[in-house]
Amino acid sequence: MNLQIVLPFGPSLFGFVFGDNYILSGQFAQILVFSFTMNLFSSTFSCVLISLDKIRFNAVWQVFYFCGITSLIYFNDVDIDTFLSVFAIIDSGFQVLYCALIYYMIRQYEHKILL
Repeated sequence: MNLQIVLPFGPSLFGFVFGDNYILSGQFAQILVFSFTMNLFSSTFSCVLISLDKIRFNAVWQVFYFCGITSLIYFNDVDIDTFLSVFAIIDSGFQVLYCALIYYMIRQYEHKILL
């Protein structure tokens, strides 16, 4: 639902609710809303890896995620819109990979149960 509201109405919504000083924040929210939605979706299933006793896979993913986010240090001379866009792409990509990892682990577990 937040995608349906923030993407088309972000700046005007932030300006209306918080005042004209927050229109820029609405533009930032438009850039980041997909990333935050993916994060909300994937974090819902994060306990699955722990319950399947796949803590090592979770830890490896966390290390790669940390390295991906840390790579943003190389984007220190770009404007804020580009920086937030790169952040959103990196974060969304890692969240999609995390969901794929969780899906793969569930399928592997189910296959083991059925045999």
